[in-house]
Parts: sequence; C-alpha cells; structure tokens
Amino acid sequence: MKHQVLRNVGIYVALIVGLFVALVIVYVPSNGRINAHMPSTEKVWQIEGTYPVLNTRDAGSRLDSFTDRIMISETVKSHNNPVYSAMDSNGYARYWHGYLLWLRPLLMFMSYGSVRELYAVIVLLLVVLNAYMIAKRLDLFAAVAFGIAFAFQRVFAISINMQFANVFIICLVANLIVLSVDDDHYQKWHPFLFFLIIGTVTNFVDLLTAPMITLGVPLMIMIYRDFVSDKVRTFPKRLVQFLVSCLGWGIGYGVTWFLKWLFASFVTGRNVIQEALTEILFRSGGVGRGGKYPVHRIQLLKTNLRFEYTSANILILLIIALVSVAAFILFARRHHEIQIHWPTLSLFIFGAILPFIWYMVLANHSEIHAWFTYRELIISTLALLLADAAMLHSNFKGKV
Repeated sequence: MKHQVLRNVGIYVALIVGLFVALVIVYVPSNGRINAHMPSTEKVWQIEGTYPVLNTRDAGSRLDSFTDRIMISETVKSHNNPVYSAMDSNGYARYWHGYLLWLRPLLMFMSYGSVRELYAVIVLLLVVLNAYMIAKRLDLFAAVAFGIAFAFQRVFAISINMQFANVFIICLVANLIVLSVDDDHYQKWHPFLFFLIIGTVTNFVDLLTAPMITLGVPLMIMIYRDFVSDKVRTFPKRLVQFLVSCLGWGIGYGVTWFLKWLFASFVTGRNVIQEALTEILFRSGGVGRGGKYPVHRIQLLKTNLRFEYTSANILILLIIALVSVAAFILFARRHHEIQIHWPTLSLFIFGAILPFIWYMVLANHSEIHAWFTYRELIISTLALLLADAAMLHSNFKGKV
C-alpha cells in the first residue's frame, strides 16, 4: 500500500513538473507570427459576434466566442521571461491555460478559423472512434446510448468552439483508453491513478466549462464494461472502484488548481491564492461583487435541465422508453421473466447524481452560465441510457 501511494505521488509530481516545463517552453518563441494572424481572427468575431447561436432559438447551441477570444489573447505573451508569462497568464493567473501547449504553436502557422476547422475534425473523429470502440468492446446498445447522449450536447457547436471542445476531447480520449485496455490488464486496472491523471489534465486545460464530464463519462463506460465482462467484480468492489475513481479525479483536479495559484503567487509576487479564493466564493455562493448575482439553486437546476432536455430530446427519450418497455413485454411473454441487474443499475444512479453535486457546489457559476454548464448532464443522460442498455443486454444478448 505504501509503495503504491509513493508511486502515485511520484507520477503526479512528474506530471506537474512536465506540464509546467512544457508551458514555459511554449512561451519562449516571440509573438511575431501570432500577431500576423490577428487581423483575420478579429474578422471572425466581427462577423459572428460574441455569442453566436448556431441553431436559432436554441441557446444551448450558443458559441462562447467571448472566452475563445480570451484564449487567443493568452497566446500573446506580455513578458520576455517565459516563466513569468506562463504563470502570470496576462493577469488571468488563476487558471493554467494548458491549451496553449498546442494553441500557441498552431496560431503561428494558421488563423483562428483554420484552428476551428482542425478542432472540428478532431472532435468528430474522436466521437466516431468512441462509438466504434464501444460497439466493438461492449455492445451496440451502449454505442447507441453514447451517440444519443452526445447528440444532446449539440456536438456541432462543441466541435468549433475551443472553449467547449477541449474538455470533450479529454473526455473522449479517456474513453478510448478505458476501451483500449485488454481484458487481462483491465482486471489489474488502477482507477485512482487513472482519474488522478485525468483530473490533473482537465484542470490544466479547462476554463471551468463542464469539467466533471472527464470523470463521469469514462466512469459510466467503466461500469458498463465491468457489467458485460466475463470476470464480473463483486458489487462492493465495484462500489469501491466508483468512489476511488471520484476521489482520484477530485484530488487531481483540486490540487492541480491550487498549485497554479501557489506557483503564480511565487513568480508574480501577487497574492493569486487570495484572488482565486475570492472568485471561488463568488462562483459557489454569489458572495462578492456587491451581491449582484444571488444564487437560486432550484432555478439553476431547472435551467440546466431545460437546456439538456429540450422538447426534441424528451421526445427521443420517450421513444426509447416506449421501445424498451415494448421489448421487455414481448420478452417476458416468451421467457416468463425479466432479468434486472440491480447492483449495476444502482451504480448508474449514483453516476447520474454527479452533475447535481457539481451544481450545488458551484451554484453561482452553474446558474449564470447554464447555457453551457448544462453539458455536465451528459453524465446523467449517459448513465440512464446505459442503465437501459444494461437491461436490454441482460435480457436479449444471445437470445434474439
């Protein structure tokens, strides 16, 4: 146990050092080539506006070009010292801005519009690969559940908005890792370390969009993989795996965030820790800024749920429910029983609750930005659809 803890700490320290050094290195080149692409980048925002809506009257398809603009501005270093530039982040020091590892080099050779095209290709390719791997490693039921859950998130908007795409790319890559590990190695899987790394990378890259999806979505895929595996773990072991995964992700995400405040305070001489804690108080309970944004927790839940479950999405879920019920009735008539795997269903229910924990903690942020924080609910949608898929798998696999 002690050896495993030391190994985990060693890997985490090495990861943080590696990410820190990489971020400093990316700030070494001058701004010259980046500045050359700024005029064409500005034209995109002049034409589209700050928050363009791709699907008229559906605010859930709104792009966050405001934050994309901040991300672009972060590529222009304000100091000749790359260490200072990496930690100061042009005054926006409470985030790591790890996306600069690729965004800064890309903007040396292409415009913002081309970067968005590249993002779209990567996101859509990863979605297709995920669907293929889920169908291959798990079953078609799970692949359909995955496809529907991602469609609810307005993938067409995610794919061309850097602000949204980064966290989904991490999520999709994490899924592929879970699905790519062979059965023998999977039985020796260490979910704490895996999600420690995923939580670390998420905080390093993301600007507080829907970070918990990098925990919840791969975790739901893991639960389903355990369910269809020939070597099924006992429920207590699977519950421990669930809790350990959440703990690993939480430590990776939280400690990595704090380390940025600590490093930035040391390098810049500003009290970035205090700045960050002040912002957290505001984002969690609306404390500060003259009480301008009081928190209404019931309302924020309703708003996020409305974005996730539009009338069209509710119709899709109703059709799935009706088809599933009809299938179960026909099966019961033929086989005189319906198999229900309660331990697996309970784990999916636990997973479906995760976004609501996030909403309660970061209530102010989730209320003000519900038009994109609703995407945390992909965890709930996927969990419920996979629960249905597990029922279908139990009763129909090999019997139709």
